[in-house]
Order: sequence, then structure tokens, then C-alpha cells
Amino acid sequence: MRIHDLKPWRLIRRCTDFPPESAVAMGIRLVLLDLDNTLEPPGARVPSPETIAWVRALEAAGCRCVLLSNARRDRARSYADSLGIPAVLDAGKPGLRGIRRALDLAEATPDETLLFGDQVFTDILAAGRAGIRSFLVAPRHLREWAHIRLKRIPEWVVLRGFGIRFPGKPTGGKDPGSEG
Repeated sequence: MRIHDLKPWRLIRRCTDFPPESAVAMGIRLVLLDLDNTLEPPGARVPSPETIAWVRALEAAGCRCVLLSNARRDRARSYADSLGIPAVLDAGKPGLRGIRRALDLAEATPDETLLFGDQVFTDILAAGRAGIRSFLVAPRHLREWAHIRLKRIPEWVVLRGFGIRFPGKPTGGKDPGSEG
């Protein structure tokens, strides 16, 4: 691992803020999508209408979308099936096994691939190690598993080391412990 592998290519508040026509202009054929806190809040079992519309627009633009997830197999499979896209389950990010499977599935190269994820030490590191451009997505919700919350602090340290002040506040929902 090189320290530069932890640096996202771009930052984005929500996946759906990325225009599908930009993928075409960049020569992208494959879009790898993380599930929890990237596409949807943690634990989501079905895609939101906004996510469905965005994925359909990417597909209409000529991109193949693949769910690349470390989430529980049954939930990730159900989500991908609901979205109508293939899934690489038990992806093992930041390892490269899952990314290689997705590249083979789509017959794409790293240069033709984008990855969207919310975690520096899994999603962004996996993309960096594979030579894939990555978008660091602001977490969708404050609700996260304890081990993920603990990783956020060193992630912020790494990002600040690159001069990045991100991801900031989640893009939706409230902290389950907050009032109101």
C-alpha cells in the first residue's frame, strides 16, 4: 500500500450528484457502487427512487453498474436484485479480489472504471490499489456501526493530511440519539 492509495480522486456529497453524461465523457464503462452509507443509509434493503433513477441513467449512458459490497450477503444480494444490477458480494475491500471479479464480470479495465464509496480505509484504498478513480461520498446518515464510527477519526486525519476537509456532515437523517 502506498499512502497515495488513500486519496480519493474526487469528493461528492451524494452519488446521484454525479451526472451520467460525465461518465461517458470520461470513457467510463463500469461504475462500482458501495451500499451502506454510499447509496443508502446503513441497513437499507431496497433502493430509493432517486438511486434507481440515477442507476438507470448511468445504464442508459452505456455504463455497467455493479454493487461491490462488504455488507451481509443476503441483504446486499436482495438490494442488488431490487436495483436490477449484478453484485460482487463479500468483496473483501480493501483487498482486490472483489474488484477483480467486478472488472472480469464487466470486461472492463481500471481506466474505464469509477468507484463510489464512503470509507477511506475500505472503498478508497481498494480503488487506489487497483488503479481505479474513486469518489469519496459523504456518509448518508450518522447512524453507523461502532467499528465504522471508530474508523472515521483516522480517516479525517488522513484526509486532512492531503489537505481535504471532507466529508463533513451526512447528507440525510439524524443521529439516532439526537432529539427531534
